[in-house]
Amino acid sequence: MPYGEGLFRYSSFGKKRGDASVIDVAVQSAFPVAPNLQVGGMLGFRSVSPDQGDGNSGITDLTVSGRYQVLPGATAISVGSQLTLPIGSEDIGQSNFDFHFFGSLRHNLPSGLVITGTFGLEFDE
Repeated sequence: MPYGEGLFRYSSFGKKRGDASVIDVAVQSAFPVAPNLQVGGMLGFRSVSPDQGDGNSGITDLTVSGRYQVLPGATAISVGSQLTLPIGSEDIGQSNFDFHFFGSLRHNLPSGLVITGTFGLEFDE
């Protein structure tokens, strides 16, 4: 099924040097393009406010992802990749090309509880 969602995140960093707060506002969505294959993306806006000095804001890098469900059923297994296209503002630490691989497992228990696990390998610029 296609999905879309919004994101609002507030983060605060540091106790000494480098103290800052960050606000992220983003949207993401994904769509099925073939049986068991989903393609998605995410784009956002970030505002960085350091305790000392001037703050900056701008768009984040565009994230593009793909996920393939290798094994459907009660224990579903998926693999995928994600890359960021360096279109974001350098002033907020963006404008980097990053690449990630991941795999995930999801198992539905009869009680309704769901067990999930994810592993990944990230290559960050």
